[in-house]
Amino acid sequence: MNLLIVDDDPQFAEFAANVAGGAGWKVAHAAGADAFRERFRSERPQAVALDLKLGQADGVELLRWLRGEGYDGPILLISGFDARVLAAAATLGGTLGLKIAGTVQKPVRAAELRRILEEMHGTSAPLTVAMLEEAMARDEVEMHLQPVFDSGTLALHKAEALARWRHPARGLLPPSLFIPLLEASPPAMDRFTMWAIRKIADNAGVLGVADPPIKVSANLSAVNLGDLTLPDRIAAILDQTRLPPSRLVLEITESAATSDPTATMDILTRLRLKGFGLSLDDFGTGYSSLVALHRLPFTEIKIDRGFVAEMDSSHEAPTIIKTVADLAQNLKLTSVAEGVETREAGRRLRELGVAQLQGYAFGAPVPMATFAERFAPMAERRERDRT
Repeated sequence: MNLLIVDDDPQFAEFAANVAGGAGWKVAHAAGADAFRERFRSERPQAVALDLKLGQADGVELLRWLRGEGYDGPILLISGFDARVLAAAATLGGTLGLKIAGTVQKPVRAAELRRILEEMHGTSAPLTVAMLEEAMARDEVEMHLQPVFDSGTLALHKAEALARWRHPARGLLPPSLFIPLLEASPPAMDRFTMWAIRKIADNAGVLGVADPPIKVSANLSAVNLGDLTLPDRIAAILDQTRLPPSRLVLEITESAATSDPTATMDILTRLRLKGFGLSLDDFGTGYSSLVALHRLPFTEIKIDRGFVAEMDSSHEAPTIIKTVADLAQNLKLTSVAEGVETREAGRRLRELGVAQLQGYAFGAPVPMATFAERFAPMAERRERDRT
């Protein structure tokens, strides 16, 4: 798989090439726009990492050029400009019909860059629903758990269940590479959701690692929210496995919550009546967040990771985070920050009033079988340290 890095800073290009090589890419480098066009036409790379500022040229010009070339591979946008410029360029790329795989702001952390490049590696060759369902039958699809800690006491509070596909050739694939396939096939998405909830319920013993036992959250798709039998089917799984509904939180993105208001209100209200928690995920990324909070019976707000990432580069991001945290407190909801990559970010989020923290600074997702071994002792040590 060939990746073409376009950047006029040789030190950064060398750094990015080393990270990309570790993520499975064969790397080529172009230092400017003319060199990029020449190498692109001669090598036709499967993916492109593009700096937005290239001397007298800029990345936006090259995005238009790539569209004219009919390029359909993933593109990573890189820039030393602020996050708004990156976001605007990414939006433009999407409008042009290009596949913007992600954005990174200089200075770049190696772990963040590698994560995106690994995802891009997986998207460069097609996957299918049939391949995924065969992988599920072979137990190649796993549920991993990522811990969520109380921002004040650092007590282990919850874990989010995240699917991973252990592909025999491509390694561990994140859900962003296969969930969109399922969402294009509602019956397959429904089967996958029920499979995931049963996996969680069957392995609930690994969640009894704290006193009281922690909760686990699972993601629902907009596709799931079109079936009025969903609350009864989820409740039946928990009845069979004897997991109390109060231990399961169901996460719904804002776009999913507002896709079919009548059916969504029916399903989410019944889920709450059965005792499940409900989390509004990616809060603040759309235009109807407040409407969803007002009309639907959520118990938790998850602050989008984009605001957390921009705390150091944007004056507005901390203000938005504090506003959401205050809103959650006033509505008697729990606020959770996603994508907490450093301990300093965790400290700032605590000062801004965020109740719970989730991110690699406190723990990466791990297989369910090793969750208790990895995080229960850590939570106990943190609790002792703070008391």
